[in-house]
Amino acid sequence: MSTLYQSLAIILPITCAFSFLLMMIILAKGELCAGQRSRLSQQFSTLWSLSSLGLVSAITAHKTAVIAVVILALSVLLGWCLSIKQLRLAGKRAISLKLWWLSGAPLLISALIIVATHLFSAFAALLSALALTHWLMVKANHRLKVFDKLLPLAGVGILALMVCIYALQIWQYGHQPLLAQLTRTFIHMVGFALAGLLIWLLPALRNMEPTAGQLGATSLSLIIAGISVTELQFLLH
Repeated sequence: MSTLYQSLAIILPITCAFSFLLMMIILAKGELCAGQRSRLSQQFSTLWSLSSLGLVSAITAHKTAVIAVVILALSVLLGWCLSIKQLRLAGKRAISLKLWWLSGAPLLISALIIVATHLFSAFAALLSALALTHWLMVKANHRLKVFDKLLPLAGVGILALMVCIYALQIWQYGHQPLLAQLTRTFIHMVGFALAGLLIWLLPALRNMEPTAGQLGATSLSLIIAGISVTELQFLLH
């Protein structure tokens, strides 16, 4: 059985790594004005905040590989230094993508080390990352409106795949004593994921602009669902 610290040490670094990649793709390939680029770059501080929480959880839990913890700490340190520098830049200036890659590369490496032993949680982290990235974009007042529909639809597909994979894993599990606990944890995961997805899809269904508050609630709900996924992994293994 996992503790909350163990679960956060797994789900948060992977989620932040996926979200970092998505943000970098948007910054590199998106048609952005200088103001949008600056506002999006400022949102990296949220990723470093969540990565810091994952780092503290990993240190507290004493279960994450030491090398992953050290590399994650390096990423958090570099990331905060760049985020502070970004906030101090005047006008619509933004830090170069090469410097962001310098801070994000250790985060990606740390996440890969964690995924190597917790592959079960990767889908949940990707789902959380999609919502988290959407939240960061809305906070930055983005103009790439196609993402307001694309990201929630991608979330629906990933959740459907998650439910099928995890339900199959539980169905194949032969040890009856833990079956009730597995089923209960699975229901918790599905409940929080569906709640988050409903909040996420509501603006699109009503042809409304998503708000930062809605997407913040979605991200939190999906991260909680991810915590349930890590608990499933510990129960199954």
